[in-house]
Amino acid sequence: MMTVILQPGSEARARPATERGERTRQRMVRGAATLLRQHGYTGTGFREVIAATGAPRGSIYHHFPGGKAQLAGEAVEYAAGLAREAIAEPLDSGDPIGALRAFVALWRLEFERSGYRAGCPIAAVAVEAHDDAPELLDTAAAAFGRWQEAFAASLRTAGVARPRSERLANLVVSAVEGAIVISRARRDPEPLELAGREILDLLREGPRPVGELVRETGLSQPNTSRHLRVLREAGMVESKRDGQRRLYELRPEGLAEIERWLAPYRRMWRRSLDDLERHLDAKE
Repeated sequence: MMTVILQPGSEARARPATERGERTRQRMVRGAATLLRQHGYTGTGFREVIAATGAPRGSIYHHFPGGKAQLAGEAVEYAAGLAREAIAEPLDSGDPIGALRAFVALWRLEFERSGYRAGCPIAAVAVEAHDDAPELLDTAAAAFGRWQEAFAASLRTAGVARPRSERLANLVVSAVEGAIVISRARRDPEPLELAGREILDLLREGPRPVGELVRETGLSQPNTSRHLRVLREAGMVESKRDGQRRLYELRPEGLAEIERWLAPYRRMWRRSLDDLERHLDAKE
């Protein structure tokens, strides 16, 4: 088996790698990702990686001839791929809401495992200056970009237009990453959970396929379709075809009609409540 290693400023070099050597190399990459989450780039050196992984000291430059920057770059790519894999099923099936839930749940789980001490290794690299290794910022930007592209593609599959899908995908990644930083500072997952809920509300504004509504409500598909038909006939929702699927979304005009219809009853309820309040005050 051959491992191709890129060294900054030089051409790729191929080195033979034994199975044991490759396991050591991957262990160092995983260890570096964990340390970056807790200590950042500046606080993560080869000494810390060796202590955390038990890797032989002599293996450092054999596996990473580009030095610390190469190891950190591979750790970033490893973490980005791991997160993408964790949310692959909902993303690839066109369920961006399910993907967002899985994304937030993934980071919450990592918080709890670390005692709320570990953040995102990609953000840890992105927030530091790297005058000696500017390629690290490119690696971090590419990792965020892949997440955004995956969310945008899933949103388009769910029926969101391309321009809005790209804006929403940028919002998802930016908001979750920012919430991770705040949650870590507070040692509390609440900011991450609040960000997730707010983004979910935004995503719900878009068109939804029947299958997604079935999963959300727990109803059978025939029952869901019957409810949607009644709502469509009442002017509450509208539908459109997208290939083989039919997408449904709320019709604001229908909600406005209900609001106008309810207005006189609200005034009546308000008067009744005011009378009740005066009656109770008189009895005290």
